[in-house]
Amino acid sequence: MVADALRNGDWWLSASRSRNAIISLLKQCLPPATPIVQSSTDDRYLWKMGNESPTDQFSTAKTWNVLHPPSPPVYWHAQVWFKGRVPKHAFISWLVAWNRLTTRDRMRSWVLRSGASSALD
Repeated sequence: MVADALRNGDWWLSASRSRNAIISLLKQCLPPATPIVQSSTDDRYLWKMGNESPTDQFSTAKTWNVLHPPSPPVYWHAQVWFKGRVPKHAFISWLVAWNRLTTRDRMRSWVLRSGASSALD
C-alpha cells in the first residue's frame, strides 16, 4: 500500500540524506503526502505505456515494445541471409553492413587511442 511508505504524515524517503541522484529525483517527483494519508480507499495500480492512457491491465508485450522499440528495417538482409549462404561469408557481410569489420585501419586507430605500440605500423 502507498500509505505504508508514510511515516508521521510524510514520505519516509523525505528524511533520507542520500546523495544518490536517483533518490534525489524520486524525492522531487513524490506528490504531497497529505491527501494520501486522509484517503480511506484502497490503492489502484495503473499502467501507462508510451502515449496511451493509463489502464489497470498490465501487458508484458506492450512493456517489451516500449523498452525495446523496433529498429528501422534494413534492406540488405536478403542479400546477406539468403537460403544458400555460406555462413562465414554471411557473417562477414553482416559485419561490413554494420561497419564493424575489424580492418587494419580500424585496429590501428584503437592502438593510437590507447597509446601503446603495435606491430600494425
